[in-house]
Amino acid sequence: MESIDSAGLQLLLALRASLRQRNLGLQLLRPSEALRNACAIYGLQSELLGEP
Repeated sequence: MESIDSAGLQLLLALRASLRQRNLGLQLLRPSEALRNACAIYGLQSELLGEP
């Protein structure tokens, strides 16, 4: 993935919430630098990447 915007992050958060309702989890393997940067900007490292 070369870029991601806030809509893409919202989609990932919605997917994560939907999976949690079904007692499932979301694990993003080898997230791209773009995703890591976007998560850092919005403070979502722990929510989407499992990082503190």
